[in-house]
Amino acid sequence: MIGQRLYTGRVAVAQAALAFRRQVFEVTEAYARQKPIPDVAGRKGRVLADIPQLRALFADAAARADALEAFVGTCEDKLAPLLKTGAVPTRILPSP
Repeated sequence: MIGQRLYTGRVAVAQAALAFRRQVFEVTEAYARQKPIPDVAGRKGRVLADIPQLRALFADAAARADALEAFVGTCEDKLAPLLKTGAVPTRILPSP
């Protein structure tokens, strides 16, 4: 029972952390899409998100976040039936 509650708590904390991460990511990406950058070589109308390195960083962060959210979703899917039946989770974890 204690182990099940610890597992439940870990999943809940992970979900909360991912929700916070998602919000921070969205605000940061929105800022980069509207923040103008100085005129470089006559190119006007460019924003921070147009910088290739930053664009790549956003894409990589989004892919990693999707993988983490899928992993936590798998953990939650395995936990839900256990909570209904009162069974104890196994030690085998889904791979991230």
